[in-house]
Amino acid sequence: MTGTAVISPEEAMMRFTARPYDLVLIGAGLAPETEQQLEAELKKQRPEVPVVYHFGGGSGLLYTEIRRALNKS
Repeated sequence: MTGTAVISPEEAMMRFTARPYDLVLIGAGLAPETEQQLEAELKKQRPEVPVVYHFGGGSGLLYTEIRRALNKS
C-alpha cells in the first residue's frame, strides 16, 4: 500500500479526482468545519471510499483504524 500526502483540502481534492484511492486519512491541522466540508466533497465524488480521522494514539492504532475502514468497504 502507498500513500500520498497533501497539505491543503484543495490539493486533496485535486489528487483525489486525478486518480483512484482506496482510503482517505485526515489528520490534525484542519478546523472541524473544514474537515466536514472536505469529507462531504470526497463523498460526493466517490461515496464508497472510506474517510478515516486519525489524530495520534497508541501502538498499532492507526494500522487498526485503516484495516477496519478497508474491511468495511
